[in-house]
Amino acid sequence: MRPYNVLWIDDEWEKMDLFKELCKEDHSIILHPYTTQKKGMAELEANLSFYDAVLLDAKMWDESENEQASLVGLRNAKQKLDQLTLKRAIPYFISTGQPDLMSNKMFEDSFGKYYIKDRDDDQLIQDMITAMDSLEVRQIMSIYPNLFRACAKIGLSSDAENRLTSCLCDVHFMRNRIDPDLSKDYPHLRYVIEAIFRTLNKVKIIPDACIKGGKVNLMDCSLYLAGKDTKHSGVRYEWPGVRFIPHYIEKDILSAIVFGNAHAHTPDPDIPALNPEDYEMSKKSNFLLYSIAFGVSHFIIWLADKYDCSESSISKYERKTMPIEKEEDEFIPEQDKDGIWHYQACVLQQKRYSSNTHKITGIRQNNDKAKVKYPYFAFCEEIVSKSDIKVQLS
Repeated sequence: MRPYNVLWIDDEWEKMDLFKELCKEDHSIILHPYTTQKKGMAELEANLSFYDAVLLDAKMWDESENEQASLVGLRNAKQKLDQLTLKRAIPYFISTGQPDLMSNKMFEDSFGKYYIKDRDDDQLIQDMITAMDSLEVRQIMSIYPNLFRACAKIGLSSDAENRLTSCLCDVHFMRNRIDPDLSKDYPHLRYVIEAIFRTLNKVKIIPDACIKGGKVNLMDCSLYLAGKDTKHSGVRYEWPGVRFIPHYIEKDILSAIVFGNAHAHTPDPDIPALNPEDYEMSKKSNFLLYSIAFGVSHFIIWLADKYDCSESSISKYERKTMPIEKEEDEFIPEQDKDGIWHYQACVLQQKRYSSNTHKITGIRQNNDKAKVKYPYFAFCEEIVSKSDIKVQLS
C-alpha cells in the first residue's frame, strides 16, 4: 500500500528531523512541510485527492514568514478546511509546543483536540493513522492492493488513478452518498481509458499514429488493440485476426468510452451515441457503473502482466504496427537518404522504380534484421503497365 501523505504546516519544521524520521521510517507517513498557512492551504486545495490528513502547528505564520506566529494562521487554515469539506472531508490534527495552551479550554472549544510536541508524538501518530485508515480512499486501497500495484507498474498517471479511486469509492460507499450523482463518474472512467492509451503509447503497444498532436483518438486506439482497421490512423495491429486484447476487454473499453462520452456531453461522430432511454437509465443504475468501473480496473491488472518498457519490447511492438492494406492505395515510390525504396513503413526491394504511380497489392512482415527500419514488405504494381504481373518485392 502507498505511504500516507500528510500536509504539514509548521514554521519550525526544519528543527523537527527526529519527528519526520519517526513518521517516515516507522509508520510510512510522508510529511510534506510548508511554513505558512497561505502556501500550505493553496497546495492542499490544488492536490486535495493526494493528501490523507493535515497536521497544523497551533501558532503559525499566516501569509508571510516576516510576520509573528499567532493563532490567526490556524483559524484561517481551519476555515479553509471547513470549506474544502464540500469537495472532500480530510482529517486534521493540531500540535503545539506552547505550554500556555495545555489547559486552555477555550482553545479546545474553538479548534478541537491538540497534541503537545514530543510528549504526545506517539499518540498523535496513532490517531492520525486511525483517522486516515477510515478514509474511503484508504479503504479502497486496502481492498484492491493488486489494482494499485498494477497502476504503479504500468505508470498510470496519478490524476487517472485518483479518478478511478473516486469511482470505486462511489461504487463501494454509495450508501454514504446523499442523492448520489452517477453522471460524474462515467467521464472519469473515460479519462482513465485515455490515460491508459497514453501509457501504452509510451511503450509503442499503441502507435504514434493513433495519438496525433497530443490528442488521443479513443476509438482508433480501441480498434487497434482489438486488431481491427483504424478509421483515421491508417494502421492496424498485425495481420487480420490477430488482436492485442481479448473480446471481453474490448467491450469493457467501448462501454467506458460510450457512456463517458455521453455523460460528458461531448458528441463525437466516431463514438456510438446512447439512445435517450439508456442514457437516463445509466444516471441511476449503480450496477452499470459497477460493471464498467470493474471492467476498467481489470483491464489495468490484465495489462500489468504484459507491460514491458524494455527496448526489445518496444521494438517488438513497433514491428507489429502495420499500415492498412488497401487495394486503392496509390503512391509514387520514393528513396530515403540511404537509397532504399519505400512506401510508408514498407520496403520496396527493386533496385529501380519509375516515377509513375504504383498500386499496393499486398503487404507482409519484413523479417530481414538488416532492414528493421521498415518492418514490412509491400507488393505493388505500376498502374500504367499493360501487364497484370505483380512485382513481388522481397
